[in-house]
Amino acid sequence: MDGKVFSLDNPGYIGGPVPTPNSPDGSAHFIQIGAFLTPLSVGVHTVTIRGVMDGDAMVAAFGGPWGTEITYSITVR
Repeated sequence: MDGKVFSLDNPGYIGGPVPTPNSPDGSAHFIQIGAFLTPLSVGVHTVTIRGVMDGDAMVAAFGGPWGTEITYSITVR
């Protein structure tokens, strides 16, 4: 968040598997990770979310770890 890095590697941040009833067959489940921020000051803020999934299931399904990074801006008025 705005150039500061926070780790969410504590198991307390992870919830799931969570059922997703809108999946085509209703059987899909997801692991969710979340964090709450303190109120943001007025202005533009940059949020980058990055992660790597590298457990045995990911290696078996994809042949190795899978990572992604998403960056977006938030404008507080």
